[in-house]
Amino acid sequence: MPNLPRRVLQQLALDGFRPGPAGDPALTERSYAGLRLLVLDARRAARYRPRAAGAEVCISIRDPGTSPLALSSRFAEVLTLEFEDTGSYADYVEQGRDNPRGITQEQAAAVAAFVLRHRHRRAIVLHCAAGVSRSRSMAAAITEALKLPYEFTAVNDDVHRAVRRALLDARTSAKAEAVHRLFGAAAGGTSDDPRGEYRGHLRRKHGAGSEPPE
Repeated sequence: MPNLPRRVLQQLALDGFRPGPAGDPALTERSYAGLRLLVLDARRAARYRPRAAGAEVCISIRDPGTSPLALSSRFAEVLTLEFEDTGSYADYVEQGRDNPRGITQEQAAAVAAFVLRHRHRRAIVLHCAAGVSRSRSMAAAITEALKLPYEFTAVNDDVHRAVRRALLDARTSAKAEAVHRLFGAAAGGTSDDPRGEYRGHLRRKHGAGSEPPE
């Protein structure tokens, strides 16, 4: 587990994070309207079995150069990501290394597409090595972007910002496409800019200053 300052540890405690004794992996779970977000460390993720086959999906985060974790075949789908933990509390800082291989925009976009595709599943399970930084910060971005009435502490700002932005962009684009299908097709025309069409629809509906909601 990274060496976290007291204020972060206090917030993690409010999240329900329980480090436990040695050998007892961390676990944090949140649920709302049927959707559970479950944040695990790697050891507990390897032992985890979904309650029903095909009802849950998993986002598996590992360090570059390490082997994929053996996960349950009962997951409907697993998104595997490989990037380093970043930020002032990560191991690379203590080791004096520069230029960590953090999350990329492409990986953040893949997370956004995965979450939106599976948001009606019973659960989204997220894990990284310790269940503290990367997976927890990703869960924080998901709860914020989907406007769920609970939250996680974002320890890794890079992951949090990238995934939150990707989710907001993906949701806005999806709304734009829906408006294009409803209004553009009804008008007998097509558009190469559905987002612009969506903005135009909002301006007509709410006034000149309206923008697509995040």
